[in-house]
Amino acid sequence: MTVNKLSKKNIEKAPGEEGELIEQFISGGGKTIEESKSNEEDFEHLSRFTLRMPKPVEKLIDDHRKKKVGNVSRNTWILECIRQHKSESGRGLKVRVR
Repeated sequence: MTVNKLSKKNIEKAPGEEGELIEQFISGGGKTIEESKSNEEDFEHLSRFTLRMPKPVEKLIDDHRKKKVGNVSRNTWILECIRQHKSESGRGLKVRVR
């Protein structure tokens, strides 16, 4: 019995920009522990909390979110409302929304 050496097959890339994106994703790999920790430092200035609200208020917010162009998260919509309210009241509030 003869044992043949396995040959590497030439894998074709998907055509166009999609193929390049796929290749970047595959070759990108994961993050090191140091890289992950440096990302955490970027968010040190943010505060995290849980907001509880009545279901009718949640539905009202979601109805207003759906009227906006694009997909706006509930958190972003609430921050935009706070910023708008503060700017209209003349006190001004600098809130950066991502």
